[in-house]
Amino acid sequence: MRRIVRFLLGGFVAYLLLGFVILPPAIHGVAALLTPRFLSAPLEIAAVYFNPLTLKASIRGLALGDPLNPVVGFEKLEVNLAWDSVTRGHLHVQSVTLDAPRVDALLDKGGQLNLLGLLKPMPEQSNDTDAETDSVADGATPFAITIDEIRVEDGLFGFRDDQMASREGKPLSITLSGFNLEMRSLGLPTSTADVRLDTSIGEQGRLTINGSVLLPQGDVTAEVEVASVDLTTLQPLLDQLTWIQLNQGDLSARLSVSRNSETGVTATGQLGIESLQLDDVRTDKPVVSWHALNLVGMSFSEKDSRFSIKELLLSGPDVRVAIDKNMQVNLAQLMIENKAEPSSTAEDDSAESQPIVVDIGKIRIADGRMDFSDHSFQPGFATEVVNLHGDITDISTSGKSDATVAIRGQVDRYAPVRISGHLNPLQPEANTDIGLSFHNVELTTLTPYSGRFAGYAIRKGRMNLDLNYRIQDRQLKASNRLVLDQLQLGNTVDSDEAPDLPLRLAIALLKDRNGKIDVDLPIQGDLDNPEFAYWGAVGKALMNMVVNIAAAPFNALASLVGGDAEQMEKVAFLPGDTLLSPDQQKILNTLGSALNERPGLMLEVSGGADRLADWPLLQSQQLETTLKRLWQVQQMGRGETTVDTLEQVLVPADERPALLREYGRQLQIADIDNVPDDELQVTVLAAIPYDETAMYQLAQQRARSIKDFLVDQAEVPAERVYLMSSVIGEQAGDRVDSPMSLGAF
Repeated sequence: MRRIVRFLLGGFVAYLLLGFVILPPAIHGVAALLTPRFLSAPLEIAAVYFNPLTLKASIRGLALGDPLNPVVGFEKLEVNLAWDSVTRGHLHVQSVTLDAPRVDALLDKGGQLNLLGLLKPMPEQSNDTDAETDSVADGATPFAITIDEIRVEDGLFGFRDDQMASREGKPLSITLSGFNLEMRSLGLPTSTADVRLDTSIGEQGRLTINGSVLLPQGDVTAEVEVASVDLTTLQPLLDQLTWIQLNQGDLSARLSVSRNSETGVTATGQLGIESLQLDDVRTDKPVVSWHALNLVGMSFSEKDSRFSIKELLLSGPDVRVAIDKNMQVNLAQLMIENKAEPSSTAEDDSAESQPIVVDIGKIRIADGRMDFSDHSFQPGFATEVVNLHGDITDISTSGKSDATVAIRGQVDRYAPVRISGHLNPLQPEANTDIGLSFHNVELTTLTPYSGRFAGYAIRKGRMNLDLNYRIQDRQLKASNRLVLDQLQLGNTVDSDEAPDLPLRLAIALLKDRNGKIDVDLPIQGDLDNPEFAYWGAVGKALMNMVVNIAAAPFNALASLVGGDAEQMEKVAFLPGDTLLSPDQQKILNTLGSALNERPGLMLEVSGGADRLADWPLLQSQQLETTLKRLWQVQQMGRGETTVDTLEQVLVPADERPALLREYGRQLQIADIDNVPDDELQVTVLAAIPYDETAMYQLAQQRARSIKDFLVDQAEVPAERVYLMSSVIGEQAGDRVDSPMSLGAF
């Protein structure tokens, strides 16, 4: 019995010596011996401990790589085995604890990962050896192990990508600090392990994962929470692709993630990006910013290839759209042009993969702002749209439904803007009905454009603009209603792009008595026609309207009162007469009504006379006037009472021959005394010389008759009717016209 006790006691002592004394230095020595064979970097281990009583083994102070700056290392690795491994028939580990692990991963400029460089290349084995190994493995009992708990505490993992450097040369760097991992009930070949991970990302971010893993299927369920991750760490990545400077932005998310062999990856939850600010590095000016972007009710299904968002809330967005001197829009130029040719492999892969359908129930915008500036010309143009708010609903990349738009805002704080309607995001040319409304826009803000394209500054005015675009099967039908209130042009502006148009006259013709211009320009076109350009068509329609109005202003004026433009642009008089006929008075009344509807117009009246039609009558009038004067003189010589005016003088018929001969002598008609009485009048008339002054006086009197009637009867302000120089012609008709024209103040 003593011998047995002695044997057992000796064995126990030997076991203790092996565990406490022999095994730790042996492991240390074997590690030092094998390191050069498998590792290309030096390996240092501070100490190895093994407690044969508790089956607890630990390694202290491991460092792989430069001892002063190791690539991989940890302060302590502790493995606690269970004695029941003997009775269970497989390895049972009570706990594995890793304290303060450190990993410093580096992807150098050549694309080599430093972690892979720590291992020496393994010699290639022959195919026969592989086949033998496989056959043994196929017949072997699967390795079984149970680990009750795995703990990683206070880890520090860093990754640096020297290939992905910023413009300042700073590489992409991601650091996980305070890394804590806890796994329970992990076993092979089958188990359901609970996992908890908690770590800091960068200086302020936080990542927490709580979940479980089902082995060997690899099924995963997890609750993931990300908080305050600083997105500026991604600047080196943006610098490779864009001209964007990411100055600020924090990412947060709460997700429920699962993965199994039947449904693939599914995820639900919400995500937010706060305090985002993007600048253009070329101009150092802001481009896009917002207070908060929240994706609520997110859902992703790998099996269904669908990503849906119940509501996307965008708070305080601020977008700056700028057109430079080369007509380039800043937002369209933010991507760096990739001159590399796309690989055919990538094209094949994309062709085979099923596109993911994206559905967004609602995009809600609150307190938005947009700055717009155009520097393509001098002096340039700038305005802002503020207080943008509204919804865009039912957005889908499936193309099976239309999105509904309802957005409001203000231009320069006081002018309401409204966008409403529906469109198909993938096929807007198939079915779109969108309305845009701008009200009370101060026209003075558009002076840079009016000077550039119209040649005038704007002194005063407001604009209401209602646009509607309807597209059905690529056929566009658009209405453009423009209302200008109290528009007043300012000084002319030198511009090579401004056509020579009588714009002031067109405005005066269009502006009503309340100072408003109301224009509707319908546009139709085929979007498949390469020659059709919408805004070009609008500009052409506006120009044609101005040209047509200016070319025939009385047509526009007559349309206001149902008059006849041809009759309104002239007044017909009987030859030698200055009186307005009833018909002409009616026409002038109609013209006066139209002028009163267009207070910005002035009427220019040119009195007309005709040498062939008027002069013979003026000769007769001059003859009768002279005869009356001669008869009046004779009466006065005889002391007889005379009437006060020539109109009241009556020349006796028996006195006319003597008076005609007296007038003939004044005209120095030869042998007038021998002219028979019945030929006297014709002879004297023929001798009266042509009087241009009398013709002009006739024309001027006709112009005055027109103005007097318009002022006195049609109630047109006198300052709006101008008497122009007279027109003397030779048309020989039964009517003599006095032409009129329209002008603008």
